[in-house]
Amino acid sequence: MKTTDNNNAKPKYKKTMTGVIHTPDGSIICVKIKMKHGRWVAESADSWSVSNVLKTALTLSEGAVLGLNTEWRRTAPNHSSHSLELPISAANADFNPYLHPARSSIILEALSGNITSVVTEDSFLLTLPLAFCKEPQASFVSIFYENDIVTFGIVIERKLEAVFSFPCKNASYIEASSARIKRYWRYILKRDDFPKKVFIFHDDDNRINDYDGLDQQPLALPEELLYDGGAMKAAGAALTALYPAPAFKVSRQHGFKIYRPILLKTAVTLLCISLLAASVPVTANLHAKKKLTHNENIYNIKLNENQFLKDLEKAANEFSSKILSIKKTYDQSSRWGSFLQLLAEVKPDSLFLERLGSDQIQGAENKIRIALNGWAHSENSVTEFISSLQASDYINSASLVSMERDAKNKNICKFRILCVVQLAKE
Repeated sequence: MKTTDNNNAKPKYKKTMTGVIHTPDGSIICVKIKMKHGRWVAESADSWSVSNVLKTALTLSEGAVLGLNTEWRRTAPNHSSHSLELPISAANADFNPYLHPARSSIILEALSGNITSVVTEDSFLLTLPLAFCKEPQASFVSIFYENDIVTFGIVIERKLEAVFSFPCKNASYIEASSARIKRYWRYILKRDDFPKKVFIFHDDDNRINDYDGLDQQPLALPEELLYDGGAMKAAGAALTALYPAPAFKVSRQHGFKIYRPILLKTAVTLLCISLLAASVPVTANLHAKKKLTHNENIYNIKLNENQFLKDLEKAANEFSSKILSIKKTYDQSSRWGSFLQLLAEVKPDSLFLERLGSDQIQGAENKIRIALNGWAHSENSVTEFISSLQASDYINSASLVSMERDAKNKNICKFRILCVVQLAKE
């Protein structure tokens, strides 16, 4: 009997494992396996088109095991093949799964940067019985029936030794194929280690209890995997992290492709956060407007129904009018003080004012006409005084009306000046 190094090894515990397969119709089937309450369960099962790059990047951002369809062949003495690729691990002496490089390269390119390892799609014939049977035998036969094809997986000491597939229409064909494989194993391969136990993966009303002397063992699969062959294969690929199966080489990806799923996931997260942050002010504004309208309606209703509030509003309006009137009066305060101060500042020392008179200008509320009478020692003092008045920004049309020598004292001259003063500030 042949043995391997992991016969008695306990599987290494992992919280969550993800497996994917590529179906002939171009879909990706993904299953996540998780330990819950002491047993493995299918946490999620999903399917999408391989062309959906965004879905692939987000779902498989943490990496997944890819199960690829392989062709099991009798191993040549030199383990070589011109068109197929031999696995790099768990190689068997008699049979091995061979991979089509051209077909697999297309799938690997589509899932670039998201795949941690590649195993044979038939790995579920090994891993599911070991994971979901309470006390699995080290050697057993797994039988899977789907689409009129029956597949036999021969497991020897927890190692998938060979896989055989036959056309099959009913249970009697399965029994005949089982007997055929046993004879081939004993008389062609010259091996006497053919297992005694069998696990059945299909639910058939015509199921037989005896597969040519093989004893059936119960297999309690999670409901998500029970009737879906694609989900079984994806889950089986995920469990190869615990129970080693034939694996193939994964080419090293470009650095950017490795981090692309993480960056894409981060970008989508930031976009969602930005949209959420942008919607908060809008929502708050709409809520505030709605609340304001509601409060205004309540206020108007209360105001119309309450006489005290009406009287209070009327008093407030009257008080406001008085305040505005006072403010207007204050803003239009007189410039008399400024005007008199200006006269004192610009008057020459040799000029004296004797009389000042004012007259309201018709049609101009804020303007008055002022007459200045006085005497000066020289005419130049009068001219200088008039120029200073005209330089002010609120005195207009300062002009000399009359100027003559005094009859008693010829050393002085009397004058009369008229000017228009903007008396109130606008």
